Amino acid sequence: MSSSQQTMVAADSVVDGAKDMTEYPTASRQHSHRFRTLSLPRLGGTGSRRFNKKKEPRLEKWFKILFTFSAGFALILPVIIGYALHIPIISSNVVALGLGFYGLFVVLHYFVQGCFAQANRVRVNRLVRNRPANWRGLATGVLIVGYREDPELYRQCLESCKALQYDNLRRIIMVVDGDEKEDEYMGTIFQEVFGPDATVIVPGFNMPELGSESPEAKALYTELRGAKGPICILQKHGGKRHAMYCGFHVFLSCIPTDAIMVTDSDTYLDCNAVKELAFMLDDPKVGAATGDVRIWNDDNWISFLSALRYWGAFNVERACQSFHKCVGCVSGPLGIYRTEIIREIIEPWVSQKFLGVQCTYGDDRHLTNLTLKLGQQVVYTHYAWCLTETPTQFIRWIVQQTRWSKSFYREALFNARWFHRHSLWMAYELLFQFIYPWILMYAFFTVLYNPKSSLRLLLTWANILLLMGFLKSLYAVVITKNVKFLLVTFYGFLYLHGLMLAKIHAILFLWDNGWGTSSRFGAKMSKWQQYVFPIIWNLAIFAGVGYNIARFFLGITVDPLDLAHPEHQIILRWVYLGTFCGAIVLGILGYNIYKCTKRKRVVGSFAAQA
Repeated sequence: MSSSQQTMVAADSVVDGAKDMTEYPTASRQHSHRFRTLSLPRLGGTGSRRFNKKKEPRLEKWFKILFTFSAGFALILPVIIGYALHIPIISSNVVALGLGFYGLFVVLHYFVQGCFAQANRVRVNRLVRNRPANWRGLATGVLIVGYREDPELYRQCLESCKALQYDNLRRIIMVVDGDEKEDEYMGTIFQEVFGPDATVIVPGFNMPELGSESPEAKALYTELRGAKGPICILQKHGGKRHAMYCGFHVFLSCIPTDAIMVTDSDTYLDCNAVKELAFMLDDPKVGAATGDVRIWNDDNWISFLSALRYWGAFNVERACQSFHKCVGCVSGPLGIYRTEIIREIIEPWVSQKFLGVQCTYGDDRHLTNLTLKLGQQVVYTHYAWCLTETPTQFIRWIVQQTRWSKSFYREALFNARWFHRHSLWMAYELLFQFIYPWILMYAFFTVLYNPKSSLRLLLTWANILLLMGFLKSLYAVVITKNVKFLLVTFYGFLYLHGLMLAKIHAILFLWDNGWGTSSRFGAKMSKWQQYVFPIIWNLAIFAGVGYNIARFFLGITVDPLDLAHPEHQIILRWVYLGTFCGAIVLGILGYNIYKCTKRKRVVGSFAAQA
């Protein structure tokens, strides 16, 4: 069975389970004998050992620092020249497509990025192809964390972990971020999946609050050293970072491992995921690795476009970074770290603060940055993959993107201090990601509200947006041989209507941890906070479009091209409008064809099972 077929079957099984969800009852009192609670005195204290950091020649260090600032200045120079000096850097007349200097620069950026991504794919293919048949990798443990997860998704996550195929897999540990009655069902499901060998325990405390060397923590280690099978710990609620901290220290103190793989409780792992991630750590210079995170619940346009976007985020962006050994974020659902690195960075990681406020979101990105700070390489492999869930509601999707944008901007400031320890590409790409959205935003609203703008220019800009998406989709179509990726063309509109807003909100409220929650039982924010900003943002966009249409029909627009060639402009406008509307119609048609064929595959898989 091919990799794509395996993905389809796995996705269908997850969809099958998710669509047949029923409310799973929490553990009743008759199950309470399965859980053991430790009642011990409370005291603090932590401890860790040192890790040898990479030293770099002084000349190379200063050269890289100089390059970092030069690259940043080069990125914003076209905008300074174009908009400050009124030189048409983004013009509607260049190459008859409206691709100005900066647009061509972005096209070149994506082309080079794709070349590096393909080079990484070839390198990883060669490594896997030459792997010895009797290869035995590092001793690895699996850490799962979750909070009041959907029961069916959680069960399928555990089943996929139970089916992992790796000879040197030491132990599976699940840390539930909560020990109240509403959390007990997760311990019950864990024991049902793993059977009598599983140990389910309720320590009765939150480890980061007391310290990893406190009497309570040491008693927990002593208790768990006698466990022989998978372990589930129901820790007092403190957030995902606190749950991961507990799991890490259990591995460090109780279960000898060389590496720890992390995942989430709603993630379905491929059976070879641990093996392929551990294989990346065969290179002693590599401190962490991540794999391909895929989406199974592409039920509507939002989640479908997100699923396509995920492919590019991992197989192009992270693959490109991996070629330079500096992946910027080891994904939470699928990542692996060397144990000695975790031992070195765990205390500063769990105690991270920003502007005096304890950090909650961005735990995976900060863990990656601390690994890069040590001079360790971080890579990506497309051979390790998993399936996870993405929001299907627009507001919840914006909440997720805001949280991720906050962590990106915060960690970019944190990461800038050691650009010089890694590839020059790391500095360049991080600066590009930091600056490019704001330039795009400026250009977009200039087209919408500039008195010198016109309906023709707005249609040109919309077609350019489609063209850029189409060009980005071609690499995915070639690699996957799946034409559904052509619909990446339309992700730009989701970007404009939601992701731009998320980036603005992230910058304005970077200090606020209120959006730092991923609980699918509801974000901890009021309804007006969830809805008011998206409503205002989209009203501004539609008002700008209406403003240009009204000016056109009222004859207020003065387009220089209308004055020069009035006989051609009506035809040209209809060509622009027809191209745009035709692309939209084809996109809707293609999406519906995909949904129909997917539904037939699901029905076919049910028939095969019967």
